[in-house]
Amino acid sequence: MSDQAARWRQNFQKARATAAQVQGELQKLELLGTDAASRSERAKMSATIRGKASQLKIELDQLQRGLESLSSNSAENEVTRKSITQFRDELAQAIAEQQEIQKRLRPSAAPETNGGARPDRGAEMQPVSQRQMLDRQQQMMREMDAPLAALEGSVNNLQQVSYTIRNEISMQNRLLDSTNQAADRTSSRLNRVRSLFTRFQRLDQNRCLGLSVVLLFLCLVVLFIYVVLP
Repeated sequence: MSDQAARWRQNFQKARATAAQVQGELQKLELLGTDAASRSERAKMSATIRGKASQLKIELDQLQRGLESLSSNSAENEVTRKSITQFRDELAQAIAEQQEIQKRLRPSAAPETNGGARPDRGAEMQPVSQRQMLDRQQQMMREMDAPLAALEGSVNNLQQVSYTIRNEISMQNRLLDSTNQAADRTSSRLNRVRSLFTRFQRLDQNRCLGLSVVLLFLCLVVLFIYVVLP
């Protein structure tokens, strides 16, 4: 197995580990309650999981392109068709798991409080205690923390995407270097074949000249025997 195939296998194992981590965190998120106290933590965890899921999708796309490159150059990469088929099956299973994670991350409609009924305006005008005011302020702070947590998750997503783009560029540069090296080897082989062909042409020319000299010598011998000797 070539270095490119081994590197693809290593990246695939890394993606599988990321998928397992995302599934574990998603299970923890589903176990969290929907009350106001858990809303901020739930939003923050959801944003983090979405970022990891997006990175997982990008890694799987890169693995799919790398597998296509391995399949098109299987002889050069020393990879059998059986191994390529096995890689395809494992990658398809990982993509199915990633799609299932995306489905589980889709937001569902939140149930309305008290059956969707709006609170009575007269109740709002009733005097509230300091404890209730403190609870309301804490609730407002938690509701303000939720968008900040989502923004933090978006920033983390952008950072992870930038890292992924940098890795993709590095991989493309390595592929270009490998292609250039293969082109150089092919060019050197063509030059050797061309030099051998030129040498063979010269040998053929020398052989024809030698044969002509031998024929002329035989003609002179025949003329000497039949003309000069009698």
